[in-house]
Amino acid sequence: MKHLYGIVILCAFLPYAAHSQIFAQDFNSSTVLSDYVGAPPNNAQFDVLAASGGGVTVSINAGRLEFVRTSANAGGAIRNTDFSNTPVLMKAEFDLEVPAATANQTTAAQLYFGDGFSSNITAGDAGATFHTKIGINLVSGGGFQVRNINGSVNSSTFNGENHITLFSNNSGASANYSGPDGSTTSVANDKIDVWVNNTLVFNDMNANAAGAGVSLNEFKFIFSAGTGTITLDNILISEFSALPVTLLSFRAQAGSASVGLFWRTATETDNDYFSIERSSDGRQFAEIGRVAGAGTSFLPGSYEYTDGQPVGGVNYYRLRQVDFDGTYSYSPVVTAAAGKDAGIRLYPSPATDILTLHLLAPLDADAAWQIFDQSGRLVLSGAVREEALRHEVDLATLPEGMYAFVLFSGNEALTKYFRKQ
Repeated sequence: MKHLYGIVILCAFLPYAAHSQIFAQDFNSSTVLSDYVGAPPNNAQFDVLAASGGGVTVSINAGRLEFVRTSANAGGAIRNTDFSNTPVLMKAEFDLEVPAATANQTTAAQLYFGDGFSSNITAGDAGATFHTKIGINLVSGGGFQVRNINGSVNSSTFNGENHITLFSNNSGASANYSGPDGSTTSVANDKIDVWVNNTLVFNDMNANAAGAGVSLNEFKFIFSAGTGTITLDNILISEFSALPVTLLSFRAQAGSASVGLFWRTATETDNDYFSIERSSDGRQFAEIGRVAGAGTSFLPGSYEYTDGQPVGGVNYYRLRQVDFDGTYSYSPVVTAAAGKDAGIRLYPSPATDILTLHLLAPLDADAAWQIFDQSGRLVLSGAVREEALRHEVDLATLPEGMYAFVLFSGNEALTKYFRKQ
């Protein structure tokens, strides 16, 4: 009887497609503000970078675009010449810092994405011209909050320079994307997700009702209230590709002499088939079978495949998802350790700092052991002498959790499982 170590993992396919870059500026090429303005502008320039009057300065300082407001008037950064490509799935990211503010100020600055913006610096444009809008609140002494203006909700306070990422959906359907933290996240049509660093602060924030469906051709940043300093840097606007397949789960399950592979999808787009690949070392993979995909589906799907000839010891599995046009992406790897376990005992379980291996019979030769965590990663390894019936393993460096212990002796892989607490 073979015993298999099954792992359940929530994951997403890892896409090879790059984001289509539309606008990019890091403010490192010049200290002269006018160098970043063009008529017409290229994909790194603005139409307007200026203040509306006294009390506000706009400049390039230490490789950043800096706005300082001490009294009335406003400062703005406006791109109202249409992008060369119009995104329907827009990813906008930039670094933001409020190093100084004399008092709290709600919606001190506003950032708009839409179409047909004016060059007016003092205020935003009519609702029908913009699809996406967020506010920036000043925090007394320095720091900021991101504001959902439509919902009148603020994020927590962030200090220092932070990376802001917006995913704005104007495609007509929900879309899945890979978030800054590596997770797979969904944004509905005419909704916006807002991230600060790796934290999702607003999920499915409503687009402007009057501007639903407005093209994401232009943007406008206005600092018009409160007193303080705001810096912007590393602005990058691109069109993101919706992930072709969202994988909810992928697991390996025990069988008498086989490995059962099971996976579930949330949505699929142009999915031709899944290629099941196996490896004995976690590096070199080979296809062992295929399962047809569902094409395009917005309903959950369930799939399975049986590997009737797993190799002795640890088997590594991954899915290669292939689109109709031949593009492909990989799932994370899961493992199954196959082998007899009748010849060994492990105790105690749960274990703390020391795990004892008890052999019920002497080995024919020196053997090696390996310990794998729940993701299939090798975390510890060592050797056992031929004459030893007991062997102690130091677990002090392992965090709490479930592990697979595999003893490799000759052509056999003897497998046991234990918990570290």
